[in-house]
Amino acid sequence: AAGNSGVLWEKVARLAPLAALTALTGKPVGELRHDPRLRAGVVETCSVAAAAGAQVSASEQWRIIEALPPWLTTSAARDVAAGRPSELDAIVGAVVRAGRQLGVETPTLTELLAQCRA
Repeated sequence: AAGNSGVLWEKVARLAPLAALTALTGKPVGELRHDPRLRAGVVETCSVAAAAGAQVSASEQWRIIEALPPWLTTSAARDVAAGRPSELDAIVGAVVRAGRQLGVETPTLTELLAQCRA
């Protein structure tokens, strides 16, 4: 199960900050790579993953984000734009809640999630 959890954390390390930022700003990945909240969100998620026992490298996640097509957006952003319910709470909220349980601060993700809900 630890292997599966590691794979899950790796995906969430990118997806949580990307989903929150693309949903909040309506911008694609290419326009968000320079947003410091994206890098901070990746680092926060990797810290929560580490506390949960999964080794997820922030620099490796960042290399993957750098390689994504600049026009890429997320399903969460498309849902928010269309006024549909999004999985932001299931993804970003899950990281924030896990951080709280494990004693890991997630100020960037917490703030992004609050702004998405506003």
